[in-house]
Amino acid sequence: MKRLAIYVITLIIGTAGLIGVEAWSRLITAKDGPARAFILSDRFWPTVAGGAALSVAAAIGMALLLLHIPSRSGRMPERGE
Repeated sequence: MKRLAIYVITLIIGTAGLIGVEAWSRLITAKDGPARAFILSDRFWPTVAGGAALSVAAAIGMALLLLHIPSRSGRMPERGE
């Protein structure tokens, strides 16, 4: 039951976020000509893909960093743990 509540809350927050982004994008493209021109240009999707790749690379780097930080307790893991 607790997992179901977490799934429902996550879906609600995600849906609200998507609706908010959609409303914000309509507002910015209606009022800002250069932004509209950039979105319609050939540079838009490579920029989005580059930003996504950079975000994924940063997340992987942080995960690897966490794997290599020694334990603060000083306890060394035994083989097989």
